[in-house]
Amino acid sequence: MTDVRELVARSLRRAEEISTELDLRRDLRERETEQVERQIAENSRKLAEESGQQLAEAEANEQKLKKAGGWDTEAAQRPRDGGVLSIGGFEDEAPPAPRFFPAPVEPEPEPEPVVAQPEPPARQAWEYEDEDDDFSNRSWLV
Repeated sequence: MTDVRELVARSLRRAEEISTELDLRRDLRERETEQVERQIAENSRKLAEESGQQLAEAEANEQKLKKAGGWDTEAAQRPRDGGVLSIGGFEDEAPPAPRFFPAPVEPEPEPEPVVAQPEPPARQAWEYEDEDDDFSNRSWLV
C-alpha cells in the first residue's frame, strides 16, 4: 500500500514540476513577444523620424534652388533637344528617322477552293448477286 502512495506522491510532484515549467515557458514567451513588439514600435518610430527629416531636408534644398533660380520644374519635366528625359546624368537621344520606306507587302493570293467530288452511290446487296445463280454450286444447300 505504501508503494502505491509513493507512486501517487511522486506522480503529483512530477505533475507540479511540469506545470511550473510550462508556466515559466509561457511567461518567457510572453516577455519575448512584448520585447519584440516594443523593438518593432521603436524601429518604426525611428524610421518615421528619419523619413520626416529627409523630407524636410529635401524641401529645404528645393526652396534654396528655387530662390537661387536654378530650379525650373517645367524644364526638368520636358525632354531636351528631341531626346528623352535625362536619367542619371546621361541624356539619351531619340532614334533617327528611317531613311527609306520598305515596299508594301502584297497579300498572298487566296488558294482556290477544293471542290469535293461526289461519291458514287452505295451499292445494294442484291447487286452483288449473280442473276443467273441457281444456288447449285452452294455447299450449304446440300
